[in-house]
Amino acid sequence: MNKTSKTKLAIVNFFPIPSVKKAKYKITKYYQSFDYLYELTNHYDIQVFDRIGKTVCFNYKKVTFNYFRAFFKSKLIIPIKQFLAIKRFKPDIVFIDGLGYPHFIVLLKIMLDASTRFIVRDHADRLPRKTLEPLYKLADRYVESYLFTAKEMGKEWVDRNIIKSEDKILECVEGSTKFSYLENGIKLPSHFLWVGRLDKNKDPLTILEAFSEYVKTDKKAILKMIFDSDILFETVKSTIKKNKLESNVILIGKVPHADIEHYFRESTFFILGSYKEGGPFSLIEAMACGCIPIVTNIPAFKKMLDNGRFGFMYSPGNSEELKQILFHLKKQDLDFQRKEVLHWFDKELSNKAIAEKIKQLD
Repeated sequence: MNKTSKTKLAIVNFFPIPSVKKAKYKITKYYQSFDYLYELTNHYDIQVFDRIGKTVCFNYKKVTFNYFRAFFKSKLIIPIKQFLAIKRFKPDIVFIDGLGYPHFIVLLKIMLDASTRFIVRDHADRLPRKTLEPLYKLADRYVESYLFTAKEMGKEWVDRNIIKSEDKILECVEGSTKFSYLENGIKLPSHFLWVGRLDKNKDPLTILEAFSEYVKTDKKAILKMIFDSDILFETVKSTIKKNKLESNVILIGKVPHADIEHYFRESTFFILGSYKEGGPFSLIEAMACGCIPIVTNIPAFKKMLDNGRFGFMYSPGNSEELKQILFHLKKQDLDFQRKEVLHWFDKELSNKAIAEKIKQLD
């Protein structure tokens, strides 16, 4: 690398979405995963290499986006044009989204300069089948670092020796948000917000069970539920009816993403009951808007809340623990908690914070 020039950073996504035909669709729809890049342009020469339903190249906020036409979603098809474009760029660092492409890492290692460094970011990826482990272990020889929301999330990968050492795992969330706290806004007391699918993993039923007890002591408490997948919708409705929560639980359903900011800004608490998460943007958005989180103590949440310093945590599926948290909320200094949450967001979960962590990889 020429010491007078910027470090060349290639952001590579091998997962194709052939149905996407608009050039800027992904950076608009999934902006949370891209906006931290614009904080890095003074430090890096950045190019994104991705696959959608058309071939197009454009520059946006000093980042060059290269999209290559994909016809299928198969991992067995080698995206040769994407590979050759990466090779022409001559990157110093290749930053790959997702752990599911070890064969492409090996091929890129062969194609690129020997000094090229490889960083891989986890997307709550599943462990590979045993028969594929040798390929993953081969790719691991060429990967310098892995980014997980929490080190604990990479433990199984290390235990199975797919990732050689825990020292290769760095902690960093996948993205952040444009949502923000309204300094002169009004937080509605005893207002809770749910944003997530109505399914077994998110576990709305445990939350409703605990909330049904809590409203007996706080009849003005309101839980608003925003969701775009309604697998448990009928069960949730019947649970609300059974516990006479019609005045306390509002099923909002699907809301345009930009409009969700309003609900975050007015809510005092954000609540979620997940059994597994990679680091959901809904929690990041809630904290950016000054909501105090009440979530499960799974690895991603523990890291995002610094083991409960910046919110409240309970065991997945444990309505009794959740009830105890809810019953003790009136004893909390909520203004102080909110300030602490906002400070933690800026320090650890914002786009600037992510950018600083990426720069530390140099």
